[in-house]
Amino acid sequence: AARDQRRAEWRTKVDRLLGRNESVETEYVYHGTNEDGLYGIQDDGHLKVHRPWHGTDQRAWPDGKTEKRSYWHHDPKAIDSFYPVEGKPVLIRAPRHAHDFKTESTGDTYSTKPIKREHLEYFKNGEWNKV
Repeated sequence: AARDQRRAEWRTKVDRLLGRNESVETEYVYHGTNEDGLYGIQDDGHLKVHRPWHGTDQRAWPDGKTEKRSYWHHDPKAIDSFYPVEGKPVLIRAPRHAHDFKTESTGDTYSTKPIKREHLEYFKNGEWNKV
């Protein structure tokens, strides 16, 4: 119940910050992490990929595979299910052209390779910032 409440609050905050009627920038894909994840990206120099059970209670990805991945979405308002269970949520984006993103049979966008930090931005205080 607390997790659902936190997600609802975060979704409201994202809607308010991004603007409910703002058009989605189709040249970007979006990823949900938390502050610790953001600090890890800054320290490591890239966004890592993980097995499906890393930070979740699932044993496989939606297409049944278990390779290391990171998940992305074309709409920043639709990624609330991608945020880790713990920690303060952080919204990240990357240009579609800057990385070899894939689409699984379910239609989800993902990467099987780390994404360099110079291609990433995070949303804070109403604007996008370089990671």
